[in-house]
Amino acid sequence: MEPRRRVHALVLVGMWFLWDGDHILSPTSRRTRKARNLARDPRATVMIDDSRGGFDLRGITLIGRVEIVAAPESLSLNRRIHEKYVSPAGLELDPVRAYLATDDVTLRFHPERVSSWDLRNTEQGRALAESGEFHRLVRTNDGLEGGSLGESAKG
Repeated sequence: MEPRRRVHALVLVGMWFLWDGDHILSPTSRRTRKARNLARDPRATVMIDDSRGGFDLRGITLIGRVEIVAAPESLSLNRRIHEKYVSPAGLELDPVRAYLATDDVTLRFHPERVSSWDLRNTEQGRALAESGEFHRLVRTNDGLEGGSLGESAKG
């Protein structure tokens, strides 16, 4: 999510989210820079990327406005978002519960414009998918990274 700022400096932050059918919901603390910036100027851009490697590039960009939802409504919304990413037992772990308790507001993003991309069914996308000659993005403890040199999707 990118809250727009007058000085044209972007503040890009990866966030947990939940699509409720009409809005993107994200939990946060009212004390964060993003919440303070959005309270001043609710315009924002959200990008969700689901690329897997090679030309398996796909995602969506949404431009719109953010409404900051406070308690008590934010508490139940944030619980739903947290449950998307963490099991019930995980939510009960003391350090996890303490950290997530700082999420006292919900950012409710109202999309106004949408654009998407999907290069899987392009000529280059099909060529790489059929050959297997691309590096898959793999999950690591540090996030996502491409396969090592010489390691292709074929094996």
